[in-house]
Amino acid sequence: MTASHPAADDDNASGDAKTAPDHSIWGVRSPALQALLLCILYFVAARISVHLTITPGGVSLLWLPNAVILSALLVSDVRRWPWMLAAVIPGELAADWGLISVQAALGFGVVNLCEVLLAAAVLRRLHGRAFSLERGRHVASFGIVALLIAPGLAALVGSAIHAAPDPDLHKFWSGWLAWWLGDATGLLVLTPALHALWSSRPRTDDAASLRSWQGVAVVGGMAVVTATIFLQRIGSPEQIVVSPILIVPLMLGIAARFGVAGATWAGFTVALVAVSASVNGLGPYASLGGARAILLVQEFVMLTALSGFVMAALLHEARRRGDRLRLFARAIDASDEGIAIADVRTGRPQRVFANRRYSRDANDFLDGDTRDAEAVARMRGAIADGRTAREIVHVRDDGGRDGWARMLLTPIHDGGSKATHYVVIEHDITDLIAAQRELFEAREALAAQNAELERRVAERTADLERLATTDSLTGIHNRRYLLERAKQEISRSKRGGRALSLAMLDLDRFKHINDRFGHAFGDTVLIGMCEVVSRVLRPSDTLARFGGEEFVLLLPDTDAEDALRVAERVREAVAGMCMQNPQQQPVAITASLGLSTLGDDANDLDQLLRNADEALYRAKGQGRNCVVAAEAASAG
Repeated sequence: MTASHPAADDDNASGDAKTAPDHSIWGVRSPALQALLLCILYFVAARISVHLTITPGGVSLLWLPNAVILSALLVSDVRRWPWMLAAVIPGELAADWGLISVQAALGFGVVNLCEVLLAAAVLRRLHGRAFSLERGRHVASFGIVALLIAPGLAALVGSAIHAAPDPDLHKFWSGWLAWWLGDATGLLVLTPALHALWSSRPRTDDAASLRSWQGVAVVGGMAVVTATIFLQRIGSPEQIVVSPILIVPLMLGIAARFGVAGATWAGFTVALVAVSASVNGLGPYASLGGARAILLVQEFVMLTALSGFVMAALLHEARRRGDRLRLFARAIDASDEGIAIADVRTGRPQRVFANRRYSRDANDFLDGDTRDAEAVARMRGAIADGRTAREIVHVRDDGGRDGWARMLLTPIHDGGSKATHYVVIEHDITDLIAAQRELFEAREALAAQNAELERRVAERTADLERLATTDSLTGIHNRRYLLERAKQEISRSKRGGRALSLAMLDLDRFKHINDRFGHAFGDTVLIGMCEVVSRVLRPSDTLARFGGEEFVLLLPDTDAEDALRVAERVREAVAGMCMQNPQQQPVAITASLGLSTLGDDANDLDQLLRNADEALYRAKGQGRNCVVAAEAASAG
């Protein structure tokens, strides 16, 4: 860079982990080849700046090469930055060869390198790799960092190097201003264009339209208009001059139609034509001469390019936000949920938006079915307090059919604690309510079936238990039941010191009856005998069939004496039975009984049964149809 060019702009590459980086620059991916390409581009831009924009006094009005390096840094991975920054020094030395000393060229190269590195690092830190010169916040950061801070700091060092041979404070500050404006203008008019070319981000509609014949024609027309204004040769102060201000509305129109890309290329065209013409003593500012003319040209170029660039960025941001809002609106309208927004600042909710699924026509979204009075009261209370509310209310569908909806009311605050609006989400739960009712009815039916099933199971269980403990022929208890009941009664008698007796009954000559009259008649005898004996016994007594024609009587709370009386009544009842055989002839039925009582010689069931069986055996031996007690049997 020559002594007159301002040290480029600050560089801060923005990296974003969400965006896959495209490391190519015009298809070149190798870091070494990219460095060579940037070195060539830097040299070309520097030679253009030196030969077209440098004044006879050595002041560069438009310094372009820093924009080349900054654009490359902003679109590349940080790991490639050393290769790209390495292109600055060789490019600077080649561009300044024969114009200034090698030491000065090295100094200017280092200043330019630090300028773009500072700008790239800060912008990358602020916005990551998502940096875009079409977004408002990013444009503001670019203006502050790359156009003000970085070139301003670089201008201090560069102006000091330039003024070192002949120190002069006025010369230093004049050089600083010229350096700063030249660097900032170069960064402004070229960085956005190169960033758009090299960025991996998809092209916008504006950038695409710029590449059409209309875009080329518009930029070419801007070049013609600028040339017409700045190629004027001013002969006298009275000469009528076409004002450069006419370029500003054209720039704003291009920015509105072609966006950031159009405004950038138009600004670059205006800057190149205006600056090169002014350097050669042409244009509306040439008659002023000296430093004032230089400053006015730089100010004009800076303000014209900046106005178009900022206008394009703001319009793009507005369109982007408008597109997002329209997308949100379409998404909300396509939702299966009813969604509305209500203004609650007046105290009475007034609907300001509703999508197609929202069912309530009234402006006051709380107006509805009178059946929802309690729910509406709770929602109004929540709105008054600025709280979230959830309620279930009645709704009607397009066919006028009743349904249900779950209403969710969420407040939107004004930045403080006061709610200005509410978002109302209406979720149709008619099918859910119907399903719940069906489920409830199904559960009720299932519960009834279960109850009926449990009743049947209980009955069946009781039947099974009865069958398990009942003799199928006579209907009285069987041996299994007797053994369980006898153990319980023996345990109870021992605990309470109570008496317990047991009698074993056997029908006399029952085998003879079976053989003579048949088993059917024998079964009738057994059934009749059980009925007769059961009528004689107490409810607490137990009669059980022990096997064949043998039966056992369990007599709780009965001592030996009482047991003898009970057994005698049983014997008499059996003997009094009137049974007729199949030939209708009377048949005498008698029974023998053996008694056993719980005591020292019989402390368990087995001993009681053995004693009773022995007593029964003795009764049979004594002629049958009699009662014999175990004690008497053992005594006899």
